[in-house]
Amino acid sequence: MLSLDGRDKITKIIQYSSRFLAYYTQQKRFSNLQNSLTHSRKAFRFGRSFIEIYKLWNLGIFKKHKICDNICNQNQNKTFLRNVYHNIRSNFMSFDIQTLENKNWRSIFIALKILGLMCFWLGDNVFYLISSGFLESSIERKQKWKIFSSRSYFFAASVGLCINLKDFMENFKHTSKVVDSKFQQKLAKLAVALLKSCCDVLVFSNVTGVNLHKNIRGVKMHEGFHSLCGIISASTVLYNSFPDADAKNQKKE
Repeated sequence: MLSLDGRDKITKIIQYSSRFLAYYTQQKRFSNLQNSLTHSRKAFRFGRSFIEIYKLWNLGIFKKHKICDNICNQNQNKTFLRNVYHNIRSNFMSFDIQTLENKNWRSIFIALKILGLMCFWLGDNVFYLISSGFLESSIERKQKWKIFSSRSYFFAASVGLCINLKDFMENFKHTSKVVDSKFQQKLAKLAVALLKSCCDVLVFSNVTGVNLHKNIRGVKMHEGFHSLCGIISASTVLYNSFPDADAKNQKKE
């Protein structure tokens, strides 16, 4: 709650609640509040791309497969990008599904999610700088950055959904065998994380640049349902954060 991310989620709940009320009441004051909060949240996202780079490096996936060393030590006649392509292809694209299970699929999927989030933060930062007037750009280029950030987050959310779904199903198999309270708490947190991923995918499947519902059904997703998914997504993060906050307070006491 006291962290920047916790305050951002509270702001997100108010933002989507305002959007929900703006749709049902048709009052401009709610839509004005929603637009203001949407723009304000973007200001607190500066530098988040560097955090994702740090997470990616700490994941150890590049060190584990020695990609960086291989890129630097390969044939000097080849271009740098060609070396990158050959190493990624040889390390990550040359095995089947069964081998993927044995080669720590989770680390690879987490790396893909981090890359998606990194692109989202970058696109969102540039879009904010253009919207604020700090950077001069055409309307078309501004829209392209918005689409880029939306598609990046949709990709990250989709990968996150795969991770959370697999984690939940793997633990759910042992429900009948394990009756420990800690395991039940863990399963509950995984279920909440899965719910968040579902809501994130639904929300960003409806934004400009993705428009999954409009492309498939011919109409955009219901505005009220869209807002409700945003509220649930932010609420799940706060819910999963409360036990950790309580544990830290107990240790201090």
